[in-house]
Amino acid sequence: MTPPFAAEDIPPTPVLTVSQAIASMQLQQDFSLETVAAEPYVFSPVAMSLDAQGRMWVTEMNTFMPNLDGENEEIPKGNIAILQETNNDGEVDKRTVFLDNTILPRTFNAPH
Repeated sequence: MTPPFAAEDIPPTPVLTVSQAIASMQLQQDFSLETVAAEPYVFSPVAMSLDAQGRMWVTEMNTFMPNLDGENEEIPKGNIAILQETNNDGEVDKRTVFLDNTILPRTFNAPH
């Protein structure tokens, strides 16, 4: 298969901190963006669901594509974590692993 773009035409994609990523985004007027959860409370998230108590249930796919060949993806290190904000500052400050040692979890619906 012929690549759609030559490798030299693809700009670099640097790893950004949360604050750098937010600063790089363009928002519509009167919109705002705030960090609610970041490391060390959440890792490699792929899906999120909220329960009736406002807790975030996050599916973490920690072994997805560790390299171009996808080696060791089948290692059971995926999680479903429950993230909570307990001190009324608007940011997650508590993490509880609900389910661990899963292989590439893809989604989860929080209980209602």
